Amino acid sequence: MNVDVKSITLLVNGSAAPLTGCTPTPANLPQTVSTVSCPVGNLAGSGTAKMTVRFAASTTTMLTGTATYGEGSGTPGQPTNSVQGNTDKVTVSGDGSATGGCFDTLPGNPFSGSTTAQMTSITLGGLAADSSQCTFADAGVLTDPNLAPTLHSQISFVEFPALANGAFATVNIQFTPLPAGVNLNKLKLLEDTNYKVPFFQYSITVPNCDKSGNIPAPVGIPAQFATDAKPHSNDSCIFNRSPLPGGGGELDLHVISSPLDGHYGT
Repeated sequence: MNVDVKSITLLVNGSAAPLTGCTPTPANLPQTVSTVSCPVGNLAGSGTAKMTVRFAASTTTMLTGTATYGEGSGTPGQPTNSVQGNTDKVTVSGDGSATGGCFDTLPGNPFSGSTTAQMTSITLGGLAADSSQCTFADAGVLTDPNLAPTLHSQISFVEFPALANGAFATVNIQFTPLPAGVNLNKLKLLEDTNYKVPFFQYSITVPNCDKSGNIPAPVGIPAQFATDAKPHSNDSCIFNRSPLPGGGGELDLHVISSPLDGHYGT
């Protein structure tokens, strides 16, 4: 599947690295290609390399990321060129249930995805904290009940990186109407900690923000499989609950970034 590649950024140990040897040649971008690759040279123990590719896709597509290590004979019992890989799917929504982008400047307005029953919007409080050429963000609603059979609502999701100066994103979730039997003031908003399908096999309750609108301590990404039964970190909090016409209700959240999409429901 070809995509339109806009730019390539390479960080080695957190610092910008030359793009020598990258394909396609960065100076010739934008370009429509199916593969992007960059050599990073030698990495010492505990070293890191991060390649960021800014691209646009017109249809839903699978992405495959691969890292090939030229380790010589340094890993007994393993091939001399160890290979690691992973996949992810980029979904291009055609029904308005999700929206997003990669932004050079802060969007002037919130952006959202919605269905007839639920809406999720996000307002970024800052740009990415790292040296990314743009700040990615998306928001939307997942409607497939098989993704979270235990929920009474659909799934609201957001995704964005760590923001400069520890800024929050403001997330608004609207239920139109509220699920049957759910009282807005008593609504228990859950955040998935299973971090894979089916979602919400493990979850935590999103707490209320403190009087200053801050997330209650300890602040951080909840560990996989975290539950309310044991102490855990929080990466979001609720600072407002408001009724909507027709038996609906909305929640406003302050949220810090997550390495995985944040999924919320009730």
